[in-house]
Amino acid sequence: MLINVEIKVRLSDLPRSPQAVEEIVRKRAEAEGVILNQYDTFYNVQDGRLKLRLQGDGTGDLIRYQRTVQSGLNVSRYEREFAASPNEKHAELAKRYGIKGVVRKERKLYLIDGTRFHFDRVDGLGDFLEIEIVLQDESEINAGIAEARRWMETLGITEEMMIRSTYEDMLTKIEIATPTDFPEIIDVWEASVRATHDFLSEADIQDLKPLILNEYLKAVELYCIREDGKILGFLGLSPDKIEMLFIRPDVRGKGVGKQLILFANREKGIRKVDVNEQNPQAVGFYKHMGFEVVSRSPLDPHGKPFPILSMELK
Repeated sequence: MLINVEIKVRLSDLPRSPQAVEEIVRKRAEAEGVILNQYDTFYNVQDGRLKLRLQGDGTGDLIRYQRTVQSGLNVSRYEREFAASPNEKHAELAKRYGIKGVVRKERKLYLIDGTRFHFDRVDGLGDFLEIEIVLQDESEINAGIAEARRWMETLGITEEMMIRSTYEDMLTKIEIATPTDFPEIIDVWEASVRATHDFLSEADIQDLKPLILNEYLKAVELYCIREDGKILGFLGLSPDKIEMLFIRPDVRGKGVGKQLILFANREKGIRKVDVNEQNPQAVGFYKHMGFEVVSRSPLDPHGKPFPILSMELK
């Protein structure tokens, strides 16, 4: 049984730029960073977690592990087994357990005295730093925690920045929203609108707010993403269209919107959305996601002169 003490943070949360953080690590590393393309499939096991990792070169590893929190840090105990025929192994595990989720990422790996530094770009989530202090047995855990704390101090990582969840957990936190969520959702809506809809006046926002809260939220199939109990963004769907997509301003650019769009498309089969033409950030985001403009209306649904672009995923 192998043991890791682990740290995970979003690169954008660190006080230094991602480039500066990587340069600190690179200068101390034993060699230049190695790029790894990884595809992890998680299975529905009852005890701990089980994943099959497919590497970019076609090889695979079967990893079974359990994670706990000790002294505020994640500690994983795991077993790793080489999978000579990963596709056959996947078919066997999928049939036996069922698939819980998948995680795709590009990882840049550095090694410093056996400690692993992962600069991860995770599909649907964004950019992260993971630090794994690799231990040989239980007697080394306190030393591993102390080493993790030293790296936290070196890189400016605080307790508030720490992410306890796995990438797979973060990708599967889309939940059905209920009326008890409406007060927090309307706060997310207002913060997002104020950050992106500068063409709306204060009177426009105040007119829309009760309509959103009391009518529109009830009229759609509503989903949200949470992290540490807080709603990061929400998605409202009609049978054939994305009706609402709003993200908290402080997590924009961190993959939340992309994750909700992929859910709408892959899980619900929805490929259409209407966007305010005067919100270029939203228009650019949808174009980046593969949507194209198919028509334009000079007025919004309320008859106001806010042009609407109808877009469709091609």
